[in-house]
Amino acid sequence: MRLEEGFVPDLRYGENPHQSARVHFTWPREGFGIVDILGGKALSYNNYLDATAAWDVLMDLPATETGLVLLKHGNPCGAGIGQNPLEAFENAFRADTVSPYGGILACSSEIDRNISSFT
Repeated sequence: MRLEEGFVPDLRYGENPHQSARVHFTWPREGFGIVDILGGKALSYNNYLDATAAWDVLMDLPATETGLVLLKHGNPCGAGIGQNPLEAFENAFRADTVSPYGGILACSSEIDRNISSFT
């Protein structure tokens, strides 16, 4: 496979703000590479590392309910399951109500506006 056949998103910066970086996903996209980023600033290299780790934890949660993971600086801050994204978020957020701010939220289903009351 050639590099140009993959998916390469724009990054805000590398490991540190003064550095540049690239992330390359295979084609067809798989793993964290298949997700849709719905809003916010472009991700940094560290955000992609965290998002990939959050995806990996999320894939270990039971698929029978909605799963949600909060992760920052490579460390899970909380993981929860529920009947919907809000319940899963509340269960995950109870584990640590301080550390997740500014971190990554990964959810196994589409998130609606109900979660926005926490942000």
